[in-house]
Amino acid sequence: MLGENILLFAPHPDDETICLGGWLFDRIASGAQVWAVVVTDGEAFTKALRVRRKIKPSFLFRPHDYRVLGKLRREEASNSLNELGVPPARRIFLGYPSGILSKVVSSKNPKSLFRSKATKQRFGIGEWGLKNRKLHPYSRASMEADFQKIILLANPDIVLLPHPVDFNEDHRAVAKMVLGELSNIKRKSLLMAYLVHHGSRNVFPKPYGYRPSEGILPPRDLPLSNSYFPSKPAIKAKEKAINCHVSQIRLRDGFLISFIRRQEIFWRLMN
Repeated sequence: MLGENILLFAPHPDDETICLGGWLFDRIASGAQVWAVVVTDGEAFTKALRVRRKIKPSFLFRPHDYRVLGKLRREEASNSLNELGVPPARRIFLGYPSGILSKVVSSKNPKSLFRSKATKQRFGIGEWGLKNRKLHPYSRASMEADFQKIILLANPDIVLLPHPVDFNEDHRAVAKMVLGELSNIKRKSLLMAYLVHHGSRNVFPKPYGYRPSEGILPPRDLPLSNSYFPSKPAIKAKEKAINCHVSQIRLRDGFLISFIRRQEIFWRLMN
């Protein structure tokens, strides 16, 4: 809605669209200001690298290969956000290491440095809006400072975050960090949690595959979800946005396109 501030946290490139891409498109069309934060570059996804390089044994991949994949996936997310209508000035790519966020977030020593298993780096380069690049360490203290700064910058009325029980560890880590920093700065926002991974693909998303005229069934073991039915232009925009993630579409596993539906679901969390 006009004058509404929305802040989206996506653990990996493609989560920004999978989650509530249609809802975001409609909200932006209604005048809302959306900030999108992509926490990692999804660079540690060896399966995507195998498809791209047509090499099966993972030991043949080098840190440089993973860095190239991360750069590509960041570009794909940027293209995807173009389709949804999020302006470059309000896109933030933090560049933290995918696959080990849970270790970073749960570290007892906030200044302990962690090394990416994929790129072997201990530091990342974030992009804050238009060409504002920042080097940062892979540490809990750095993540906490970045998340707090982003929340204060966006001043959100609504925060979109991964569901705290998502089966992916990076997703749970981002949810924990977001909730922790909202509490630390005593920010009261409406919280909308989205789900991407939950059990096997026989469980969620269900029904599986490209079914744009159908709804999506929430997992039975979770509390009752809320539904949103995007406009037709929003559904088309979401499909275009998902197809921007070429490195993931090439997997041909049907996962991303399973979220192109007439319905999106989310859960409200207490703040």
